[in-house]
Amino acid sequence: FKPAGQIENTGDLLINKSEIDALRRFGEIIIDDNNTPVWFIDAISDPQVDKKLSATSGKSLRMSILMQLLSGKNGKQIYYVIPPGHRSTKGYKSALRSLSGGIKNFILKSFGCRIIRMGFSIGPFDNLNGQIDAMMSGSYHYFGLRDQKSLALAQKLNFKNPQYFPDLAWCYAPYPATAATMRADKDYVVLSFRSNEYGTSHQEDYLVPIVSKIKALLESGAKGSKVILSYQVQYDRDACIYIQQQLAGEFETELIDHKMLLPEAEGLYRNAKFVLSNRLHVLLLAFQTNALSIPLIKPEDNKKIVGIYADNGLGSMILDSEQDIALLTSSLGEILDNSTKYQQLFRDASQSNTGIIGQKLDSIFNN
Repeated sequence: FKPAGQIENTGDLLINKSEIDALRRFGEIIIDDNNTPVWFIDAISDPQVDKKLSATSGKSLRMSILMQLLSGKNGKQIYYVIPPGHRSTKGYKSALRSLSGGIKNFILKSFGCRIIRMGFSIGPFDNLNGQIDAMMSGSYHYFGLRDQKSLALAQKLNFKNPQYFPDLAWCYAPYPATAATMRADKDYVVLSFRSNEYGTSHQEDYLVPIVSKIKALLESGAKGSKVILSYQVQYDRDACIYIQQQLAGEFETELIDHKMLLPEAEGLYRNAKFVLSNRLHVLLLAFQTNALSIPLIKPEDNKKIVGIYADNGLGSMILDSEQDIALLTSSLGEILDNSTKYQQLFRDASQSNTGIIGQKLDSIFNN
């Protein structure tokens, strides 16, 4: 298993842990720990049963797999599992990296390795990178995309045999609620926002129109409640600080000024009146704790959220930050009035997707 390269995002921690937990029943897992911090490896693995590549080989993951294949001593089917997440590339250098990685994967495939990637989304690509990724998709034994928009793009670009595979957050099992992680107070809402469409740089101008809508929604749906600013992605810290500054004097606020990992985030979301965010895995993790998890997004900039919510019957929960305030506050009121219905819709979607994930994994690894 190749872990995520982006360790700054607790959402990647979430879906990497969920994937390994789901895969464990199918065989022995060796996790590539060569270029990933120990804390991340420990958080996604079970040291009682999972192995680290550094303890079994002094070579890179691909080279270790190739040596096993060439030796013929193993006698077992080897799978190379690439992490879930999102893939979007542009530029000549990215195309060269994709071409190089794809050729290496084709070599592994030619010797019998089955390469798997599932529970991820794609796009946008520039023309060159779209063509390269389409060509390299032939190296995969299974290529599973987590929303219908990504699947449609893969089909349009002639990817080889793309399949639907739900986001792995759907089958995530939260940590048990404990006194150490649960907040004593309950009269609060949680805000967690990024300040850009893509990338890592803070763009204050991106947030200016969103903050005015946040204020109106808080005044309408959370009057008198504390507003807690938190982040699961280190790059979102500046966005949280900016929003807190804009709310100062009008609302009681609290800033959790460090990147939250899974147990702490779950403890925070579990008691919230609702969670408002434009981060997909803030929303899905909050929902897994039975919190009311509401996207406030620009739909054109947040296609992952639109796709996954719409695919699972939750599209009416999406608040479009470009709509006028009266329509937004009315929509929020409807969601809050029907919170039990929406929480049940999520539970039903989670149960259904967990079942689909199990069935698809059986078809991949038991055939």
